[in-house]
Amino acid sequence: MFLDLKEKIRKTQKQMVKEGVGGILTDDVYFLGGIEDGVMLIPEKGRAEIFISPLSIGTYEEFIKKERLKLRALSRKTIVRQVENFEKVGVDEEKISAARLERFKKETKKTKFVNFSSGLQKIKSIKTNKEIEAIRKANERTKEIIEKVNKEKSEVEIKNDVEKMSLQKNYEPGFFIVAAGKHSSFPHHFARDVPAKNKNLLIDAGVRYKKYWADVSRCFNLREKQKREYEILKEIFWEIVDFITIGASAADVQKFAQKILSKKLKKLPHAIGHGVGTEIHEAPFFYEKSKAKIERNIVFAIEPALYRKNYGLRYENVLVMKNKPEIIDGIA
Repeated sequence: MFLDLKEKIRKTQKQMVKEGVGGILTDDVYFLGGIEDGVMLIPEKGRAEIFISPLSIGTYEEFIKKERLKLRALSRKTIVRQVENFEKVGVDEEKISAARLERFKKETKKTKFVNFSSGLQKIKSIKTNKEIEAIRKANERTKEIIEKVNKEKSEVEIKNDVEKMSLQKNYEPGFFIVAAGKHSSFPHHFARDVPAKNKNLLIDAGVRYKKYWADVSRCFNLREKQKREYEILKEIFWEIVDFITIGASAADVQKFAQKILSKKLKKLPHAIGHGVGTEIHEAPFFYEKSKAKIERNIVFAIEPALYRKNYGLRYENVLVMKNKPEIIDGIA
């Protein structure tokens, strides 16, 4: 179930050498350690350590032994002792709590803490083949459910049906945005007990596979004008895909997307896309000051959208970067 941990730790240690840190400390334990709990300390050389609640140690001992990791009871004093073995420790400031980091800084007198978030984001953004396959399956399953669900009920009923179908198929729970009529003009609407029948309907959803996310947006029950605009959004999606090449900057992709959206429909009030992995939104982030570059095996969503006063439209697929971007599950 846990994907390529040894390879990801090896890449992390290689990045640590580049950045001159002896160890890194992170709360993002699942990505590097396969456990959704605790704190992880990775040395430049040797075995990584995971600190978790003593009550959970028995649950993970066999797995940890197989993955050649160390497991310790979660204790601030124990972590501090281990951290003090290093002159410089990289910290994932995106994940570790500010309060926890401040305590470590006060209690460790010999160790200098530096931000290692960008190094970890780079490692997370370039996916292994197993990770790509997990994301492919998650997106395939999500599209299957979106197509099958009854779209003539209320927002809440549709959302509940999507969740129920996911559980019945033994899919991992995810997120489900169901927005009808005017509500579809709100990008992150919470479903309400209002009818969707005879109203334009936007479903933005993602189930997970082995903890890796999908992210898919589709629109239904559209009137003639909305149908034409939705088709334009699809055309814009493919124009953006054609624009993206290996080495392209996320900033340039965002600028290009805004240019064609402004010309053909309306400027987008949010980013055109984002990375997808163990988090629904992760690096690379597409915004006009982004320094991220598109590299092979980066997985990302592209989501051109249109928000009018009384309705909204969004078309979104997850892509993987090969020689050119490809829809990861092959279903447009």
